[in-house]
Amino acid sequence: MKPTPTLRLRRVIHESGTADDTVIALRAATGASVASIMSRTTYCLRPQVGVRTAVGILLDERMSGAPVVDDEGHPVGIVSKTDLLRHLHERGDAVESGDDPAIERGYHATDVDSTTVGDVMMPVVFAIAEDTTIAAASALMAGEGIHRLPVLDKKGAVVGILSTLDIVRCVADRAGYHV
Repeated sequence: MKPTPTLRLRRVIHESGTADDTVIALRAATGASVASIMSRTTYCLRPQVGVRTAVGILLDERMSGAPVVDDEGHPVGIVSKTDLLRHLHERGDAVESGDDPAIERGYHATDVDSTTVGDVMMPVVFAIAEDTTIAAASALMAGEGIHRLPVLDKKGAVVGILSTLDIVRCVADRAGYHV
């Protein structure tokens, strides 16, 4: 009989330590500040950056989104690849191909030079300080259904970003799975 994923997970937990040890490690992790797990090398975009440029940056840097900041580095919004694609689709700039064998199947953007990040970004509603606990940030993200939070210094400038993936990595690391 092939083991189910749940059985395999239990086996791994017991090989690396008891389930109680894992719970203790996770409790300790969630009390730490987000500064210990956030991404500090954050690419921030300005509202006037073109959508085509923003898409290129996100793809080149393998990012799913980025903070949008003013001249002082204060957050004014967040833009994600989903926001960009939704906007292009709603405007009709993303056309589905598939009927023409000369064009690769999928969605393609056309004529988006005049659209800016400021046009498609989601205004910043939530941001957190560097000393916010991982547990508090996780609760905010889960409660609001958001995947990334700008992390601000004492002057309100973006110094990093906390993503759901940062939290998942932290949980795995503190439970003994070094990824």
